Amino acid sequence: MSPRPSLTRLSDLESALEQSGVKAKTHRALLERVRTFLKRYADLERELLGGIQIAVPRHLLDEHETETDRPQDVVERLAFRERKRLDLTGIGERDVMTVLDREELKVYRPPFPSGTDLLGFFVFDENVGPAFVVDGQLPPQRANAVFAQLYGHYLLDHDPYEIRVARPVSDSARSLRARHFAVAFLIDPEELGSYLKGLRWKVGDPITPAFLEHLSVYFEVDTETVVARLLSLGLWTAEDVSQLDLAVPERGPLPEMAVPDRFVRLALEAHARGQLTDQELALHLETDVENALGLAGQFAAPDLDSTSGES
Repeated sequence: MSPRPSLTRLSDLESALEQSGVKAKTHRALLERVRTFLKRYADLERELLGGIQIAVPRHLLDEHETETDRPQDVVERLAFRERKRLDLTGIGERDVMTVLDREELKVYRPPFPSGTDLLGFFVFDENVGPAFVVDGQLPPQRANAVFAQLYGHYLLDHDPYEIRVARPVSDSARSLRARHFAVAFLIDPEELGSYLKGLRWKVGDPITPAFLEHLSVYFEVDTETVVARLLSLGLWTAEDVSQLDLAVPERGPLPEMAVPDRFVRLALEAHARGQLTDQELALHLETDVENALGLAGQFAAPDLDSTSGES
């Protein structure tokens, strides 16, 4: 029996969803919207930067795991290094979409179809580079966890870079590992320990929904991620969790813009150079012409004469 072909391209999204148990037919409009956005993004990079931007995950160029490393230790160490490198603690930026956008990775938050249990997906098409797509109607704290999980796939599942799908429940080894990465990436054990100490909480003290919500707000993650972190650090037990009734987060209003800041800047620069008409700019920014021109009016176009000839 021949091995299943790898699903890696944007054209494989329907097949990838079907294999993960998601009906592709009900997501057809979403997938076309994603493909259109990513094509526009890649085209802007080619026109303005000379090519699409693809950065190799830094940890692949550094130290490698040894035979004595436990899988969970490898994930925890990678999460620690990435969290420190990206300053995802304390007063640093905690919005993962923003963090990935600053790393010049392609991120996108369009609304997913009503009733879907699809949270997001990661695709690394050679014509657009790595891209992370998350439901725009997820609460910000939940979206943070999904972006982090997909980023875990990007860092850990690179041979080959197959399409990865995030759903509320998955028992695949790769999904569980990426979820572990997300939990470790979002909640630093030292920062958590210091915060719990400040609250004068110790192991064995009661954990209530209000307490979990308190931690959720501080770390800007959903309560499910908080619970998973307490479990992974041995601060709570599965039996304790089973006795707690946790609310399922509901989908909320759309973010102000589905497109990320870096894409907006590229589109505004193309418009300032005359490479996009007013109508094309509005289509790129997924807004109307009036709002698009309002943003264009606030954009300071680079001095092309002063930058010509620079490396």
